[in-house]
Amino acid sequence: MRRWRPVLLDVAVAATVAIAGILPSGHEPSWAYPLSFAAGAALVFRRRFPRLVVLASFPALLGQLGTIPAGVALYSLGRARPSSRSLAPWVVATTVVTVAPVAYEALRTGNGPQTWGGWVVTVLVVLLLSGAPAAVGQLVSTRQQLAASVDALRAAEAERDRAVAARARADERTRMARDVHDVVGHYASLIAVQASAMESTAPDEETRRTAATLRGLSSRALEEMRSAVTDWVERPEGEPAAGDWTRWVLQPAEVARDAGIEVTIDSGDDLPAEVAEPALRALHRVVQEGVTNAVKHSPGAAVRVTLGSDGRDVRVEIRNALAGEPTPAAGGSGVVGLGDRIRPLGGTVTACPDGEEWVLAATVPVVRPIDGQQA
Repeated sequence: MRRWRPVLLDVAVAATVAIAGILPSGHEPSWAYPLSFAAGAALVFRRRFPRLVVLASFPALLGQLGTIPAGVALYSLGRARPSSRSLAPWVVATTVVTVAPVAYEALRTGNGPQTWGGWVVTVLVVLLLSGAPAAVGQLVSTRQQLAASVDALRAAEAERDRAVAARARADERTRMARDVHDVVGHYASLIAVQASAMESTAPDEETRRTAATLRGLSSRALEEMRSAVTDWVERPEGEPAAGDWTRWVLQPAEVARDAGIEVTIDSGDDLPAEVAEPALRALHRVVQEGVTNAVKHSPGAAVRVTLGSDGRDVRVEIRNALAGEPTPAAGGSGVVGLGDRIRPLGGTVTACPDGEEWVLAATVPVVRPIDGQQA
């Protein structure tokens, strides 16, 4: 239901404005009615094509019935393109189109402002009325972007706190593992030495066999303990369990969705049961970077996260609608860092616009890393 809420809102706004445009009776010229209705109906596309929707309101403005659809369209344009430089031409163009029929009537019939001062006031009032909706949309977009930045900062602080806590736990775990290794290993080694001595000095065969068995068991126990301690120390905190790696990789997207961001997650059915830990950490970081950039640079835009595999590689893709021009930071140091992380694994990472969307994608081979390799 959350996914369809913006669509239903746009349909309701478009229907309301379209009907309101044909309610005034006795308006001249009469051809303005269908143009006003069309301008209102076009508002259903105001999020995806705000500039075209503003253009669609111009014919109705020439018929002097397009004020409401033009205002709503300019508000949507302010939400989508919060830069004042990009909004100014559209506000000026709307003002010109609005004043044009007034000027025409003044030249044809003499009705209208009679002095230059009157014309200046008229133009300034129309300019103010045209710019106000765009300014409100710009302020709403800026507020949403600031809120997203605050959320991203809080998430970064929480991530830092988790990292500090994980490091403290890892240090304590390492200390405990070493203590266990030193104490148990010491006594296991003594048992092995004593059993070896008994094996070489025992007077009967049965005692020698028992000592040999005891020596073998103590040596095996020592090796098993060393292996277990090594795994315990080297396995990083926060990594997914075997067979449950997809949820961990997609965790940043789920957290953003729980926070109210419109995030769609698509996970393929052909994913491998197990992926090497360096690859998992890289994929997790790609999702985190992609969702963070989408929230920061395209506030309010829907985000789609897709995770799939062709059997040899795992691919993750984050798409979001562009809100304004692509921001250099979206393809900057964050993506460079992802490349430094993924390329040693034999993978690739790209970040570029695709039509009206920004796409961050990464591909990582499904292979076990060489011992000691880090992502």
